[in-house]
Amino acid sequence: MAAEGIVAARAGRLDEAVSLLARVDYELLKLRDPVHGDFHIVRETAAYKRCWGSYYLRLPPYRDVVVEVPHPRHDRYTPDFGVEALHRCQASLLLLAGTHRYANGRPRDGWEPPSDMARNPRSLFQAVHERLTTASTDVLQYHGFVEDHYPDVVLSNGSARPHAQLHRIAQRMRAAGVRTEVFDGSNWPSVGATKNPQARYTRRIGGRFYHMEHQPRVRDDVRLRSAMVEAVAAELG
Repeated sequence: MAAEGIVAARAGRLDEAVSLLARVDYELLKLRDPVHGDFHIVRETAAYKRCWGSYYLRLPPYRDVVVEVPHPRHDRYTPDFGVEALHRCQASLLLLAGTHRYANGRPRDGWEPPSDMARNPRSLFQAVHERLTTASTDVLQYHGFVEDHYPDVVLSNGSARPHAQLHRIAQRMRAAGVRTEVFDGSNWPSVGATKNPQARYTRRIGGRFYHMEHQPRVRDDVRLRSAMVEAVAAELG
């Protein structure tokens, strides 16, 4: 129901969108922004009732870029990355998860908490991802991590076969003074995104997925955050 409402909003069927979203306690708002463009915002009518996330849909014109922040309450400053990328890349959509990744507990014995949007294949987050991306969409997903002896940034598409754009972005990030590497299936395994359902779906339809993990040194520095977003935007053109 909620996914259908968001799809209707994207298609401009606003009355239908409002009706569908109201059934699951979500609302559709319009944000007029003279600097960055206008948006429709899909959010809960009452905070913390369903925690399915918030969705920011740019009104035309926009580019075929989708930005995702699956752990806004866990990975510090990733919402800042997401908002800056939304504006800098003129992206069509920002998906912002609505819960802490470990709200249902931490992973154990092969079980992944459903509150982790980067692990849950049956969430509204995933449904919107599937409904509003195609093989031509560039999907930018922002993460944070803490890992000794790892680079400052690790890029991945969730597989052992990273696409060429990831290597070019890594070069741009290195030029900005940030040690950046690309996951190739064996190096930096803890941040390879091999279980990420958005990455799996995007690869399956032939699209390009950019899973970007940033150490605290990068996330805590507004200048470096902007430089990392700029590296991506410059590669996308």
